Amino acid sequence: MKKQILILVLILISVIGIYMLKPKDYEVIQVVDNRAEIIDNYYKERNMPLQGYGGKMVEIADLYGLDWRLLPAISIRETSGGKYMCKNPKAQNNPFGWGSCKIGFDSIDRAIETVGYKLKNLPIYQGKDTTQILYHYNGTVIPTYPSEVLAIMETIK
Repeated sequence: MKKQILILVLILISVIGIYMLKPKDYEVIQVVDNRAEIIDNYYKERNMPLQGYGGKMVEIADLYGLDWRLLPAISIRETSGGKYMCKNPKAQNNPFGWGSCKIGFDSIDRAIETVGYKLKNLPIYQGKDTTQILYHYNGTVIPTYPSEVLAIMETIK
């Protein structure tokens, strides 16, 4: 009987001790994700028409596990952030030069969604790191393309 009382007392002391150790006040840590703002500011500072699409680019990059600066950097390299989009009437809303400016999209949002999806899912890009993606995107034609886009990505930081 004494042993059972002792065990109960020890359990009670343990529960009270755990309760006493529980912090009553805690600090709330808020994480700020300003990647979209960084992209939009980059476009704004350079008077590029894609300002305002930073949020969509971050959303799609996160969805497909791409570097958040990849799509903006490709758009900057290909069309100066939308300033010189594909002239082909069949390739409207194509700030990425996708399909050698022979493919158009219903909207810029759709272009971002489609190119992001393709960079993740087409067999030529699957399992590749950013440099390898860029090589297959246009580096086979322009050998300096990957390093050019990577340099733009560094300026977006």
